[in-house]
Amino acid sequence: MCGIAGFVRNKQHSDSDFETLEKMLKVIAHRGPDDQKIYSDNKLMIGFRRLSIIDIQTGQQPIFNEDKSVVIVCNGEIYNYKTLRMELEEKGHIFHCNSDAEVIVHLYEEYGEDFLVHLDGMFALCLWDIQSKKLFLARDPVGKKPLYYMHKEEVFVFASEHKAFNEYPYFTRELDMCAAGNYFILNYIPYPQTIYKNVYKVPPGSVLVLNQGKIQIRKYRHCYAQGIDTSMTFETAKKVLREKFFAAVEKRLMSDVPLGVLLSGGLDSSGIVAALHHIGRKDIPTFSVSFKSYPKYDEGNFSQQVADYFKTDHTVFNVEQDCLELLETVIYHMDEPIADKALIPSWLIFQKASKHVKVILSGEGADELFGGYKKYQWLSVIPNSPVGIAHLLEKGYAQNRRIKKCARLISLPAGIEKIIAWDRVFLPDEFTALIPEKQSVSSDLSTTYDPINKHYALCEQTMMWDFLWFLPENLLMKVDKLSMAHGLEARAPYLDRELVQYASSLPRKYKTNIFSSKTILRSLFKELLPETILKRKKHGFTLPINEWLKDSENPVMKKYFSYKKILSSRFFNRNAVEHLLLQHRSNTADCTRQLWNILTFYIWTEQNDII
Repeated sequence: MCGIAGFVRNKQHSDSDFETLEKMLKVIAHRGPDDQKIYSDNKLMIGFRRLSIIDIQTGQQPIFNEDKSVVIVCNGEIYNYKTLRMELEEKGHIFHCNSDAEVIVHLYEEYGEDFLVHLDGMFALCLWDIQSKKLFLARDPVGKKPLYYMHKEEVFVFASEHKAFNEYPYFTRELDMCAAGNYFILNYIPYPQTIYKNVYKVPPGSVLVLNQGKIQIRKYRHCYAQGIDTSMTFETAKKVLREKFFAAVEKRLMSDVPLGVLLSGGLDSSGIVAALHHIGRKDIPTFSVSFKSYPKYDEGNFSQQVADYFKTDHTVFNVEQDCLELLETVIYHMDEPIADKALIPSWLIFQKASKHVKVILSGEGADELFGGYKKYQWLSVIPNSPVGIAHLLEKGYAQNRRIKKCARLISLPAGIEKIIAWDRVFLPDEFTALIPEKQSVSSDLSTTYDPINKHYALCEQTMMWDFLWFLPENLLMKVDKLSMAHGLEARAPYLDRELVQYASSLPRKYKTNIFSSKTILRSLFKELLPETILKRKKHGFTLPINEWLKDSENPVMKKYFSYKKILSSRFFNRNAVEHLLLQHRSNTADCTRQLWNILTFYIWTEQNDII
């Protein structure tokens, strides 16, 4: 797990270019505190910050092939590298270290531009063909590792984190107003956009090829199934799922450094601990965070139950104080504005766990794959009603935002607006009231959304959207940025390549309906977990943000929601922000999501000198 940065230019590099790359690497040094290396030739400069996990002694990058005609830097882990190495050695390839990244240069030698389809892992990589002067940037199929690029004039720049671009001389902080609009609607910015113009994300499962100054981006693998398999019975499907899940957990245990598990006491993380116990790895420690000062948000009792049940070496980190002051630090590390309510607790658990281990297993992806969110249960039964009925419903309950939102969802025609309607932060009229016309902030998700199967029902399409966009651009971005901020590598067994392909092909009835969620997963864990864990309701990993936003005396609230700050903001209409604050603080309406969205944007713009 590491950080990469570099650039391609059409002229000889100068001393100032080396200084620039050094600065880019310095701001992402937290991703790789163990080592730094740079490679350069007359076209390319690449730098690598290393967090040593595998082949600690000899696995430094950049790594070359036998004749040094190909060089690579790779952020991530290749789980099938030992099998690939054996196959490549049989074909005559010679290896010089035990790094998992070394197999990639030999795969390129052997298979050319099809080398990526052989990789099973989480990664963001840069491969440079020195002879042909061709650059490849690629991101793993799920999007566990981020990778950004900028193509401007005669310069191509790339990095693991957005903040590295701030150190590049030709970078200008010009906002992409459409991306900003998407943020106000979704709380995150879907790829390939970023908050800035001219800077983009490499999409998951895609490879960017830079050849003679021209860019081509193509999909090399779809991780999500392209159809539903209705041939298997529930019991057969569960048996296959069990095998794939246990294999996925075991695969992620390869490490030359201490490894642990984040244990919340929920179904997903408890299932990982159960799988470890089943495959005989009872020595792996577990970690949880407890918020005893906020009993409503504390999961400590459930995580302790699971730890006691499996007799794990369990560590609980208790957090007592008001943590809102951490938000500024957290948002700096997030690079872009992402208004996730679990930012602060995620920062805390990664910070604490990093004192004990360098690799952590976590449960991301299970909700999106197996129907874990309550909204999926409702979406499975919401019909497409005539527009007139929904209009009457909306008009009759104009003051009730939830009914208004549901009425809009029912009446919308099939398409992206219907898919995101449930999660929309600001409704269309609220969006119009919030943003001044002169800002030209807009939103257009129609070009982003490219469904694999347009014939899916609303619930399935929503699950697909969440997996393909919400998961990589919100949840996994949060996990990557905040774990790497502490030099900690996070691995997600539920996002195993084979497991994702299989789980996404299962019928929805095996996952969720109006009465239950994660049906097949609960059935799988029935013989492995305590009944209290199986039956507990889903509990979000968050803190009392609702109450913090009501506290006008909190230093963060005073700083960003003062009358002077609201008045001076060019991004928001003062009356709209004040109305949201008044409603929330008077308990007239719960405006937590809208205010958290605005607060996150306020902090991000101030940190990045966006006035």
